[in-house]
Amino acid sequence: MLHIGIGRWPRWLRRLAGGALGLALLLALFVGWALLFCFAEPPVLAARPALLDLEARHTEDGRVHLGASWYQPAEGRSLLYLEGSPFELGYANARLTHDLLAFQEKSLIDTVEAKFPSLLKRIGLGLLVLVNNRNLPDYVQPEYALEILGLSQGGPEDQYGYLGPRYHRILNYHAAHDISHWVWDKPVLGCTAFAARGAASLDGGLLVARNFDWEAGEHFDRNKVIALYRPEAGLAFLSVSWPGMAGAVTGINAERIFCSVNGAHSEQRSNIGRPVSLVVREVLQYAQDLEQAIEIVAGAEIFVSDSYLIADGETGEAVVVERAPGKSALRRLEGELLIQANHFETPEFADDAGNAEYMRVGSSRARHARTSELCEAARGQLDVERAVAILRDRDGPGGAPRALGHRGTINPMIATHSVVADVTRGVLWVSRGPHQLGAFDPYSIEGFGEGPPADLAPVPADPALEDGSYARLVEQRRLMEGIESALEGNGRLGPDELARLERAHELSPDDPGILLLLARARELEGDNSRAAALYAAALEAVPPFEPHVEAARAALERLRGGGS
Repeated sequence: MLHIGIGRWPRWLRRLAGGALGLALLLALFVGWALLFCFAEPPVLAARPALLDLEARHTEDGRVHLGASWYQPAEGRSLLYLEGSPFELGYANARLTHDLLAFQEKSLIDTVEAKFPSLLKRIGLGLLVLVNNRNLPDYVQPEYALEILGLSQGGPEDQYGYLGPRYHRILNYHAAHDISHWVWDKPVLGCTAFAARGAASLDGGLLVARNFDWEAGEHFDRNKVIALYRPEAGLAFLSVSWPGMAGAVTGINAERIFCSVNGAHSEQRSNIGRPVSLVVREVLQYAQDLEQAIEIVAGAEIFVSDSYLIADGETGEAVVVERAPGKSALRRLEGELLIQANHFETPEFADDAGNAEYMRVGSSRARHARTSELCEAARGQLDVERAVAILRDRDGPGGAPRALGHRGTINPMIATHSVVADVTRGVLWVSRGPHQLGAFDPYSIEGFGEGPPADLAPVPADPALEDGSYARLVEQRRLMEGIESALEGNGRLGPDELARLERAHELSPDDPGILLLLARARELEGDNSRAAALYAAALEAVPPFEPHVEAARAALERLRGGGS
């Protein structure tokens, strides 16, 4: 056997090997440091809570009880009542909903894997987030850290310990929105909301409506919860979120202060800060009036950009607080309508390059325009039913028809919850799902869990659930799973994948996303005439994001000009 010692290698090769070995050693030391010192340490309880020794009990009404807290499961409209100290709130939340928590964590992991199919990229991303978020505990209030500790101890058997300690994972899940902004930098899709009062609303009261668009798996739509919190400190509040959640994204408190959050983008960035879900939670728990709520949001040390819609049922006032790291601006409801999409509108952000780019490439302006024209058309008649109809709207600006599920519409059929709030009365109407299509049921802090008040009826479900159109969309999306990844990864589609794409096109012939993928697939096969026709059709169907429009135009020019 021939053996050549390193000493006999050429000098340049020895230097290269030595450099590679040095880099490998540095990488190993860095990874070891991250694994030893970057996981969040849980807080320490002063005494053992009595709740740990209680057993959950079931009652004939279908509820599960643990001490004063209870949970009533129902697909798309589960109810959760939580009462007690911070640790007790979290522990009861996890114990009562533990059947869903493992599935919920799997849904989050599946979403990340779909965004990043490469295992190597996921490992690199995980390491990057671990190191960046090592100081996250410094930005979480002690009471919420204790609540998250309760969540970590009340859950099911841990199936994902290889991803880190459960407390660390749950803490970081509360920053999932923030992390996604920080990693992807420019989210091109977001939520839509509006507020109306006075002459714009039917009864003169303050009405708020919002869609929370978040594509993290159907679990977050099917298994959302409407939760009433009665913490030992602060105010009682209603929150629309998910099992195992200490933060909030949509809710109203006992003083009729409503708060919700929409994603945004700015050139102002920071590496770490307070998760926005805990900012909304603080507003709901502690803000007794509009100015206190504004102060909490404006003073929070956040690390990504968002806008917060805050409304006061006592005064009839509403504002949008536009926040970026180190910067805050305010849009007040000066007249009777206030529209909120995902771009900043205040003069303070007029020169923000990140916001300008976001407006150029995303769907925010189109959704804002459509919401504004629908609200103006309903001026003087806006009530809960009309607000629901606006949240369900599936057309483009000017009423231009769009494909079902089009990402440039108010309702792209991806919302994990959709809510209308009569802020004056302190009532939330929440869609049962799927998305905005299910019936909207009313909930209030008074009489929570006792059924709707006698004078409040649910808003009926959208006809799309019965006429077959939503079923076709579900089938279309099932067929499209993995198609884009396969096309990008393999450079072409296999026969089965191409057949699925053609079938999806049959179900929705005017969907711009499907048209673009089919055009690309045909172009790669050398069918340039068919590809050109599909690219042209995609442009006619109005792609929601400007980069897709630019890609289609460039492809048409290339094909028609004979370029490669």
